[in-house]
Amino acid sequence: MFKSVTYAGIVALVLFCSGCSVLQNRKQSQTFPDSKFDTLDRTSAELLKKRAEVFTQAMVRSFNTGDFSHWRDSLKQESAPGKPPVVNEARFRAMRERLEKHWGKLVKCHYLGSLDQSVFRDHIWKCTFETRMDSGKIIRLEELFVVRCTLLNGKTTFTGFGFRFFNNAGFRDQVIKIKKAEVKNEKIN
Repeated sequence: MFKSVTYAGIVALVLFCSGCSVLQNRKQSQTFPDSKFDTLDRTSAELLKKRAEVFTQAMVRSFNTGDFSHWRDSLKQESAPGKPPVVNEARFRAMRERLEKHWGKLVKCHYLGSLDQSVFRDHIWKCTFETRMDSGKIIRLEELFVVRCTLLNGKTTFTGFGFRFFNNAGFRDQVIKIKKAEVKNEKIN
């Protein structure tokens, strides 16, 4: 009886979360209601790639130094006219603190390439996070950062950006635990 109640609860939770996801996706798909997307030509695609590179490197520089001004300028430039940037200084500080706590210090992002999504182009970077242990060993985690671009109403624009994490927030702590155990085993042997 207990097992069936537990399973029913899990199924209800999964259905509830799935419903929220569908509603959220439906809402996101209505973000550009009267907009016309066009396939990117070679010139527009190259321009967006360069802008995405400047944007991403400004973000990395801000995360490295703690100085939001580098990314702020790029965020303003790439925001929709008349709309405030989606990241302000307070949000940047919170993001930086959370990233360093869960993944380590963002030290670099290396361009991997792009994905052609017909009317969208996703530019992808491999971002490296590092934490130095007391023993001097470095814990390195790599995740992806994506900038999505398009040609919208005849203008090149960003439609979104962000990290795509493959590991959960506690993954770094698990790796540190393993590395500490390795150090202890080296001392014993």
